[in-house]
Amino acid sequence: MDYRNFLNSILPQADKIALKDFGKVSAAVKGKDYNQVVTQADLEVGSFIISHIKKTYPDHNVIDEEAGGIYTDFFGKAIDYTDPLTKTKDNFTVCAATPILHQQLQKIIHEFS
Repeated sequence: MDYRNFLNSILPQADKIALKDFGKVSAAVKGKDYNQVVTQADLEVGSFIISHIKKTYPDHNVIDEEAGGIYTDFFGKAIDYTDPLTKTKDNFTVCAATPILHQQLQKIIHEFS
């Protein structure tokens, strides 16, 4: 399956997960940086995307902006990057990207409509 098609197939469900608590969410400060917050929706969307990446692409490594990294073998493998909900202070998007060594970056930024 083409990675772009894969992401486009799972992002509508990620929308639903993210929007279910819209307007009812409280955020926690991430670490000691009060400018960095994480919400339950961040973690749920990230978990959803990661589970589908690992199911479809079991050899990929995953770096989640909120949860950290899941590595199987860093060298010679694809690295998938997810930032479940970006810009949560103003507006938000679901972002997932795959930088593949020696290949062009494939990136999907899914804007809520």
